[in-house]
Amino acid sequence: MVAQSVLRATGIEALMPDFNVLTADFDPSMMESGWRLMVRQEDQVMAQAILKDAQENSPVSPED
Repeated sequence: MVAQSVLRATGIEALMPDFNVLTADFDPSMMESGWRLMVRQEDQVMAQAILKDAQENSPVSPED
């Protein structure tokens, strides 16, 4: 949901089609593969660049 917020803050609409699974019957094993995040095709390249930049400049490392 953080990635979705990052994209929305830059004006890119992002949807999480599996969000209902998160709220209904959460299975921690689903976190291993991540969540689907969908953007418009014309926003795909920009969204990928924004998320890559956000990950690289995150104050918290993925290992934490």
